[in-house]
Amino acid sequence: MNGSGGAAARPRAGDELLRGGALERVAFDPVGGSVELVVSGRRCTFEAVRATTLLAPWDGTPGTVEWLRVVAADEASLALELRVQWLEVPRVYRMVCGAVRFG
Repeated sequence: MNGSGGAAARPRAGDELLRGGALERVAFDPVGGSVELVVSGRRCTFEAVRATTLLAPWDGTPGTVEWLRVVAADEASLALELRVQWLEVPRVYRMVCGAVRFG
């Protein structure tokens, strides 16, 4: 999240991590406890997922990510909200995870 090449700062409550973009992929790894999204070619991996309202498997329905933001954060957990505009309705999903990584 910083462009200096060093370690990225841990997100804080109120940070917006993504804004806008086509949702291209949603993949769940229940054994590894991770969820991966690809939004307009940008990979976002949620690690050590403890809870989520995202459902698997994703059926490929077209959607646009409106935003991904941090609702709460401490040293061990991030509480996130993801708003997706589907063809007919928007939906907000929630997730609690240990970390989020972009690559």
